Amino acid sequence: MCFNIFGYWRQYPMTAASLLGELLDLDIAAITAMEVEWIPRGAHPLGDRTAFDAYVEYLTHDNEAGFLGVETKYTEPFSAKEYDRESYRALTTPANGFVEGVAAVLVKRATNQLWRNLLLVKAVQKAEGFKYGHVVVLALEDDKGAAKAVDGVRGQLEAPESCVRVVSLERLVEGAVGLGVVGHEAWGRAFGGRYLDVG
Repeated sequence: MCFNIFGYWRQYPMTAASLLGELLDLDIAAITAMEVEWIPRGAHPLGDRTAFDAYVEYLTHDNEAGFLGVETKYTEPFSAKEYDRESYRALTTPANGFVEGVAAVLVKRATNQLWRNLLLVKAVQKAEGFKYGHVVVLALEDDKGAAKAVDGVRGQLEAPESCVRVVSLERLVEGAVGLGVVGHEAWGRAFGGRYLDVG
C-alpha cells in the first residue's frame, strides 16, 4: 500500500507538494526526494533498525529544507514490543521537544514504535541540518490503535502538532480526486476501490 501511494506520487513531485502541503498544513513548495522503506545510510543514529515506511524531503517557499518520516498503517498495528536503549532516552529531552522525564511513559507498548519514529526524525534533522522534521502517520480514519499511539506520543510533547502529523487514507483519496486532474482522479478512485471499499 505504501508503495502504491508514494511510488505513484513520486512521478508528480509538484502536484504531490501541493497535495501534501494542504493535507498536512505545511509550507511545502517543492519535493526534492521521495523514497519508500527508508533507513539512514551508514551508522544508524539510534543504533537499531528503525525505519520510515516512506521518506519525503521538501523545500519551503523560503527555500528552507524539511522532511517527513511517514508511517503507514492499514490492518497491521504498531509494534507491540517494548524496545528500550540508552540512545532513545538520550534523545528524549526538552531540547528535542519532549516533556521532561517522559521516556518511561513512551517506552510502553502503545507508543514505543511511534516514539522511535519520532526519535529518528529528531536524529536525522540534527545530523543533516534540516530546518523542519515531522513524523506523519497515514492510517484509516477509524484506526483506534493508530489514534492511541498518536495521542500517547503527542501528550508527551511541548509542541505536538508540529512534531506528529496525521492524515487519514480517506482524506488522501478525497484530496487526489478533488484535484480535478484526470490521471490523479483515476488513481484516487482506484486506490479507494482497492483499500477503502472493502464492504
